[in-house]
Amino acid sequence: MLSLLLCSLLFHSAQSFGQLTADRILINGHVIPMTGEKKEEQAVAIKDGRILAVGDNASVLQLAGKSTEVTLLDGKTVLPGFVDAHSHISQVVNLIDIPFLFPSPNGKFDEISEILSTMSTHLDNLEDKESLGFAWGYDELELLERRHPTLAELDTVSRTQPFCIMQIKGDQAVCNSKGLSLLGVHKGTPCPEEGLIEHNKNGELTGLLQGSAVLAIYPHLNVYDTEVVDKALSEAQMMYARNGITTAQEASGNLNAFRLLKSQADREKLMIDINVYPNSNEFDVITELQQPGPNINRLRIAGVKLTGDGSSDSGMNSPIDRLLKLKNNKFLNHQSSVRILDQFSFNEFVEKYYSKHIQIISHSNADRATLMAISAIEGAIDKYGLHDHRTSLIHMKGTEFSQLKLMKKLGIIPSFLALNIYYWGDEYHDRVIGPWKTSNFSPLGWANELELPFTLHTDAPILDPNIIELIASSVDRMSKNGVELGKWHAISTYKAIEAVTVNAAIQSFEETTKGTIEDGKYADMVILDQNPLTTSKNQLRSIKVLETIKEGKTIFSA
Repeated sequence: MLSLLLCSLLFHSAQSFGQLTADRILINGHVIPMTGEKKEEQAVAIKDGRILAVGDNASVLQLAGKSTEVTLLDGKTVLPGFVDAHSHISQVVNLIDIPFLFPSPNGKFDEISEILSTMSTHLDNLEDKESLGFAWGYDELELLERRHPTLAELDTVSRTQPFCIMQIKGDQAVCNSKGLSLLGVHKGTPCPEEGLIEHNKNGELTGLLQGSAVLAIYPHLNVYDTEVVDKALSEAQMMYARNGITTAQEASGNLNAFRLLKSQADREKLMIDINVYPNSNEFDVITELQQPGPNINRLRIAGVKLTGDGSSDSGMNSPIDRLLKLKNNKFLNHQSSVRILDQFSFNEFVEKYYSKHIQIISHSNADRATLMAISAIEGAIDKYGLHDHRTSLIHMKGTEFSQLKLMKKLGIIPSFLALNIYYWGDEYHDRVIGPWKTSNFSPLGWANELELPFTLHTDAPILDPNIIELIASSVDRMSKNGVELGKWHAISTYKAIEAVTVNAAIQSFEETTKGTIEDGKYADMVILDQNPLTTSKNQLRSIKVLETIKEGKTIFSA
């Protein structure tokens, strides 16, 4: 019946009536435009990279011509292309040809001995024995020993080849003795601002670097030629595309990262849009290369990145009342030993950019950093007046209900790393911050109750940019061990999808061209094998991305 309808409508096509002719039409599917919870269509037409029409099969097929490509969806689901609300796409360049030390289920490194064995093999295979060896992705919270490897343990691998291994969240690393020496770190080296060089109780180096101290590693990482970098960034974009992402983000963008991305853009090699938020200390020099504003060949400087704190498990997030579980099964108040920006300095940064109408995003894991950012924005509004600033606070693990109320009042958008519940919920619950605070990690339910628009993100490459998994984690609130943590913060599947489409486009000031499937917007879409709105929450993770379309062109096909 459908084929007869198709033939009939093609006979009476757009060309017969002098209408615009679609380049491609998708029909006979579940087209979810994200313009309302009850909205669903059957078909969508594409012309010159834009949405030409959305509707039922018959009406959309009126736009078909002789050259129109017609795709039968056979009941598959079409959503707007996912908009990445926070990640670091360029960091993949530093991860070329290195071991990944991920724990289960994404890897196999669950004991320190497994890390040491792999590093021994990796160092043996390196031709250059003088440069810094490097690996990434171990997680001390998931290791059997429940701690970081030590300098002494790394020295058993090699005392002659320098190497460091970086923790999965990127703000902690451990080096062997030779590695520390290569970095210029010695027993008497002072801790940098916002960083820590750890010593044991005897004053000896443990090998652990935290916060800004980790930055000493980056100048020693390999610098690759243009061909290798092109290949790496192409692979990074494909990693996003196969997860349905059509707009990615480079947060904490430094000068080298921006140069890499701009080189790709100048040669029209970007297949997806990339929004860059340079670090505040390099914002001025980066914006000499490209001004904030519209994207140029899919590269856009969208705003500036500030850092209010570090990661929760490192003790670098300076919460108001961080809790650590000790051997006697007690939770005690603990204050971080790593410095962050004080309120006065943070205020100065916020005022500088707010007064110029430059969007601010700020790393805010714990409630102290959230409060600092809220206070700074409130002060800037008092001084310069309220404008459509859309400041976004990133991660938002330890945010309080009262802080979310203030954020709504001030026009601040929270972006939650909801996958924390799945990947680290068990450890946070049992060892790091306790049951109550873990259950209120990523408090989507509170934001939803307040009708405060929010987004969701993966923080890739900390975690894979798997948006389907992110949606599922926001809906079921399940940990890896199958524990439901904070069921009152579970949200509907529609709300979760809204956070990675509609709201994510709003967060980056792109709602006029992205985030929904509507006439005139970019034809950025993702085709799924199942309809997430009718899939049970315990089956959401099984949904597969079949095709990703960027401005009408297929950039990924399973």
